[in-house]
Amino acid sequence: MKRGIDVVFALAWLLLTAPLMLLIALLIKLESSGSVLYSQPMIGQHGKVFSLFRFRTMFTDRSERGAEKRFTPVGALIRDLSFDHLPMLINLLKGNLTLVGPRPMEIHAVDFEEPVWQQYFQVKPGLFSYAVLKMGKSWTPSRAVGRASIRHLNLSIARNVHQ
Repeated sequence: MKRGIDVVFALAWLLLTAPLMLLIALLIKLESSGSVLYSQPMIGQHGKVFSLFRFRTMFTDRSERGAEKRFTPVGALIRDLSFDHLPMLINLLKGNLTLVGPRPMEIHAVDFEEPVWQQYFQVKPGLFSYAVLKMGKSWTPSRAVGRASIRHLNLSIARNVHQ
């Protein structure tokens, strides 16, 4: 039943946001060279690695930007509005994510020697997590490195979802 809800949610939101996503893709393509989507390897349920999709927000070529400028103008805007996360609906549809669960983690952020990760990866990562809902935009998986409180917060949610 949970998978069915994930699929219905993903399809509905993909249909609703399709015009916006097409516009964003067009703007990204017109603004700079490179792919429209950015694919990042993340660790999901049972330690399985999958590609998490987002809209590309950064320049791909150093000659296209100034010395310190990383984000394209469109990229900075869609990042501020969190529209860069819309392609994650594809991950939800594919089954890499579920609606609510601990956030998928970047490979470099995980110390597989720590026992806490065995429990963390028992459940499927979520599009939304308690940490994100509680802390808002100030929290991302990369900022969770070394923040045991967030890790344990997501772990406690993972235990509750798993039961």
